[in-house]
Amino acid sequence: PDTISYTSVLSVWATSSLPDAAWRAESILEHMQHLYEDGNEEVRPNVISFSAVINAWSQSREPYAAERAEAILDRMQSLYEGGDELLKPNAICYNAVIKAWGRNSQKNSAEQAERVFRRMTELYETTADEELRPNRVTYNSLMNWIHLPCPKLKVFLIRCKPLKVKEINPIRSVTLH
Repeated sequence: PDTISYTSVLSVWATSSLPDAAWRAESILEHMQHLYEDGNEEVRPNVISFSAVINAWSQSREPYAAERAEAILDRMQSLYEGGDELLKPNAICYNAVIKAWGRNSQKNSAEQAERVFRRMTELYETTADEELRPNRVTYNSLMNWIHLPCPKLKVFLIRCKPLKVKEINPIRSVTLH
């Protein structure tokens, strides 16, 4: 098996309704990472691999799913900053973490989503990296909290400096490395 094979399996786990699907996806990602670190270049995890695991956690009903999704994003960012160009987080990854916080029942989940959004927008504004530009999915995910008693988030959304919203092209080819 290679990266494409493993990532295909990760994508299936990401859409599974089984209770342990996210754990299984994360376990497979860990296995890929160990194989790669042991010298198997054919199974090198990439942004799509990590994104699938983040998405698996964003779909999970586990009470700590948002924390796990964000931990995967943080690990991805750390590896990218350490020189792994294939692991540059993008809006898809950030959107999945924001979504995970939206599904979370913790009292401060709206604030956590806002924190992740601010992190995303700060990275976009400092790097001008179009892959980090907040898009309709980002803002729609944030709007899911507008009904919650979170005045801080409501004020934030009202005062939010509008960024040009990037359209998502669903018919985009993806190259796996």
